[in-house]
Amino acid sequence: MTTVQMSDHDYRVLVERCPDGVIVHHDGVIQFANRAAAALIGRTDPAELVGQLIWNLRAPDGSPLDVEARASQVVIGGRDCTELVVRDHSLRREVEMALQESEARFRLLADHTRDLISINDVDGRFAWISPSCERELGWSPNALAGTDALLLLHPDDRARAEEAMAESAAGKPIAPVTVRLRHKGGAYVWHEAVVSPLPEVTGESPRFIVIARNIEERLSLERELRRAQNHEALGRMASGVAHEANNILAIIRSAAESLRLSSADATDRDEATGAILESVDRAASLTAQLISFSQRQHAAPEELPLQELIESLLPMLGRVAAPRADVYVEFATSADGAMVVADRAQFGQMLVQLVANARDAMNAGGRVSIRTGTQQVPRAMPTRTGTIPAGLFATIEVMDDGDGMSDEVMAHLFEPLFTTQLQGEGSGLGLAAVFGIVTQNGGGIDVDSAPGSGATFRVYWPAARVVASTDQPSLPSLRRLSDDGAAARGEAAKPCVLLIDDEPFIRRLTGHVLERLGCHVLTAADGMEALRVANARRASLDAIVTDVRMPGMSGPELVRALIHEGIDLPVLFISGQLDAPIPSDYPDTVRRRFLSKPVKSEEMARELVELGLLAEEPRVR
Repeated sequence: MTTVQMSDHDYRVLVERCPDGVIVHHDGVIQFANRAAAALIGRTDPAELVGQLIWNLRAPDGSPLDVEARASQVVIGGRDCTELVVRDHSLRREVEMALQESEARFRLLADHTRDLISINDVDGRFAWISPSCERELGWSPNALAGTDALLLLHPDDRARAEEAMAESAAGKPIAPVTVRLRHKGGAYVWHEAVVSPLPEVTGESPRFIVIARNIEERLSLERELRRAQNHEALGRMASGVAHEANNILAIIRSAAESLRLSSADATDRDEATGAILESVDRAASLTAQLISFSQRQHAAPEELPLQELIESLLPMLGRVAAPRADVYVEFATSADGAMVVADRAQFGQMLVQLVANARDAMNAGGRVSIRTGTQQVPRAMPTRTGTIPAGLFATIEVMDDGDGMSDEVMAHLFEPLFTTQLQGEGSGLGLAAVFGIVTQNGGGIDVDSAPGSGATFRVYWPAARVVASTDQPSLPSLRRLSDDGAAARGEAAKPCVLLIDDEPFIRRLTGHVLERLGCHVLTAADGMEALRVANARRASLDAIVTDVRMPGMSGPELVRALIHEGIDLPVLFISGQLDAPIPSDYPDTVRRRFLSKPVKSEEMARELVELGLLAEEPRVR
């Protein structure tokens, strides 16, 4: 015990400034106390403590004082006294208890979480690891203490984990890292890990906390979702292919029946032959899409003049675009003499599909423009769909006047099985096949579009060389194929049928079938035209024969519009889609039947009898 001597005044000034309580007593009787000591027992005036016995002091609630005390000897006023410096111990105990509770909560969390939690030093060694490691990976924490955490990672994932730790050490925010951790049994388990730096403590090296979560179940669910989506997409593709194939078969069958009739004149025979040839082209294009999608197409590339290659495709492009669009081709001067290495069939499939896509984008008709040129790309050029490598390219632009596309649609444009057409009306293979053909030949493709502004597909096809040429032959523009409809023939007593189909050959040939069955036929290429014809001829109309799926206004929507205008006639729906939805919410007065494509004359006759248009089934020659 130390004895301190000072003047009474100096002593009082010193202790009043002390944050701890100071009590001076002589033989247990308090001689002096500072304000901090008075506050410990709930008093404001230290003078109230003078004269009291030290052992009678109590806390404000009457309980014994819970304090830490340090005693020393002092001489005040010539008398030996004892000085007690007291500090409230309850605050310290509260802090300690809070710390203990916090540690207990952390321990409880670490002991029961499924996540792997570890603290690693700057070299990646485990300084601490949670008990969940034994449950999740079979390793006891003690067995891993001090070992390199990277040894648990799959070799292919270690570089990614090291990069994450380096970025974390540099203070950069990092996204979760997906890695495979080795189970004690040898198998690797997928985890998603987050690496964060721990606050530095003076004298200690930097450390990291790593939290890794098992994502095997999530990945399994994602695989199941993708599998289900693929099944759905394959179903849409199958429905679309079946719809297209049935349309092709419908044209071929109707044309063949027309050729079979001895009464068919030369014009009808020529038209039927042309319809069959076009259908063969469509079937070949559909088959090529399927083969290209399966990546089993055999290519025979050769060096070809770009201009000659496109000129050879003009007749097919005209048939593909008709009747919705006019096709125009424009060669830039720079493209004259451009030589490309290409397989004729692949290049043709690519261009035909782009024109068909442009045609489908224009429900109300319009113009498809094909523009060519050459471009030297000095360095790799990023596009919406990938990167165009450096080199010399022939450029082929296919532009349409359609409704355009949103950014969301363009983001999925070249994905296999993606289609914006109605269910059953698109296989989702066309643009995916285009993308595959172009990229497999070392080129690239870019798209520029916006809602209401049409679309431009720009193909970069590698050019082998450009041959100087003074010849600049002009390419003819392909005008839209004319379709004046089937002429209404026959007597007034015949039942009058309004036939609606957006396929011109199906419309014409189905009209011939109806005429041979004894009907007077009016035709329309779409719903809006059908409404105009029906209103103009409502007094003479007896029935409606309409395709189900049509651009703009579908067959069922057309019938609703006719009913709204007071035209409630018997309806025969025709579709290449076997499960085409036929509405059941029409009034009972509207009789309706359904017929699958390709249409047979005998089946058409039976349906007309069912609708009451024919009294008996006629004999079909």
